[in-house]
Amino acid sequence: MDKQSADRIIVKSNARMEIVLDWFSKNREWLKQQEFHAPLDAGVVELQEELIEFTFESKGDLVELAVYPAEKPNLPAVVTYDYDPVTTQTSNFRFASHLPPERKMLLMQVMAMDNTHLKEALKYHALMCFMTYYRETVKIEDKGRRTKRQAKALRKDVTKPLPLIRKQYVIEEVDSKVLRLPDQKRTYTKPEHEVSVRGYMRHYKSGKSVWIEPFTKYRGKGKNRKDYEL
Repeated sequence: MDKQSADRIIVKSNARMEIVLDWFSKNREWLKQQEFHAPLDAGVVELQEELIEFTFESKGDLVELAVYPAEKPNLPAVVTYDYDPVTTQTSNFRFASHLPPERKMLLMQVMAMDNTHLKEALKYHALMCFMTYYRETVKIEDKGRRTKRQAKALRKDVTKPLPLIRKQYVIEEVDSKVLRLPDQKRTYTKPEHEVSVRGYMRHYKSGKSVWIEPFTKYRGKGKNRKDYEL
């Protein structure tokens, strides 16, 4: 994959990534019941505060992930491996060819202790789900045009138009308290005072219409004095 021409997902801080991961963890069971659909077939995730970036590219049922040090973007990927979004398993690890054997062995030991490959795979999966359900929290910016050759290399489905515009997706700041899934009810706080509702006509599917008399909701609310101490 040509990283320079690929679409990018920008995560500006660890705090924003933590919000996404926390949301993913809390709703993992519900998300498992939904079929996984990545909004992007390929691209680059840039973790700006971690100084790490990784590429992702759908290849059939698997996703190829490759991890790069952000401070040296022109170097080959430190490690490349496959990720299965259904089983969440990783496999087929490939290390940079220029690394000496002892360096590769050290990387394998570090990954075994730190679970780096699993952490990046989790971030990929969480970001794809988050971007699917919370498009309004993702700012999309056009970052110039690709050549037809670059666009053809990125396109996975020949029935879709060529992705000639390179895009950047920025995860915006969001209050984790307002995040909810499509099947969850919106949180609602009842008012602390009476509410007068005007009369109106209620229309039914049968064609019947009924006049609803004016009424008061939350009767008795707000009649008692409240003391606030500072």
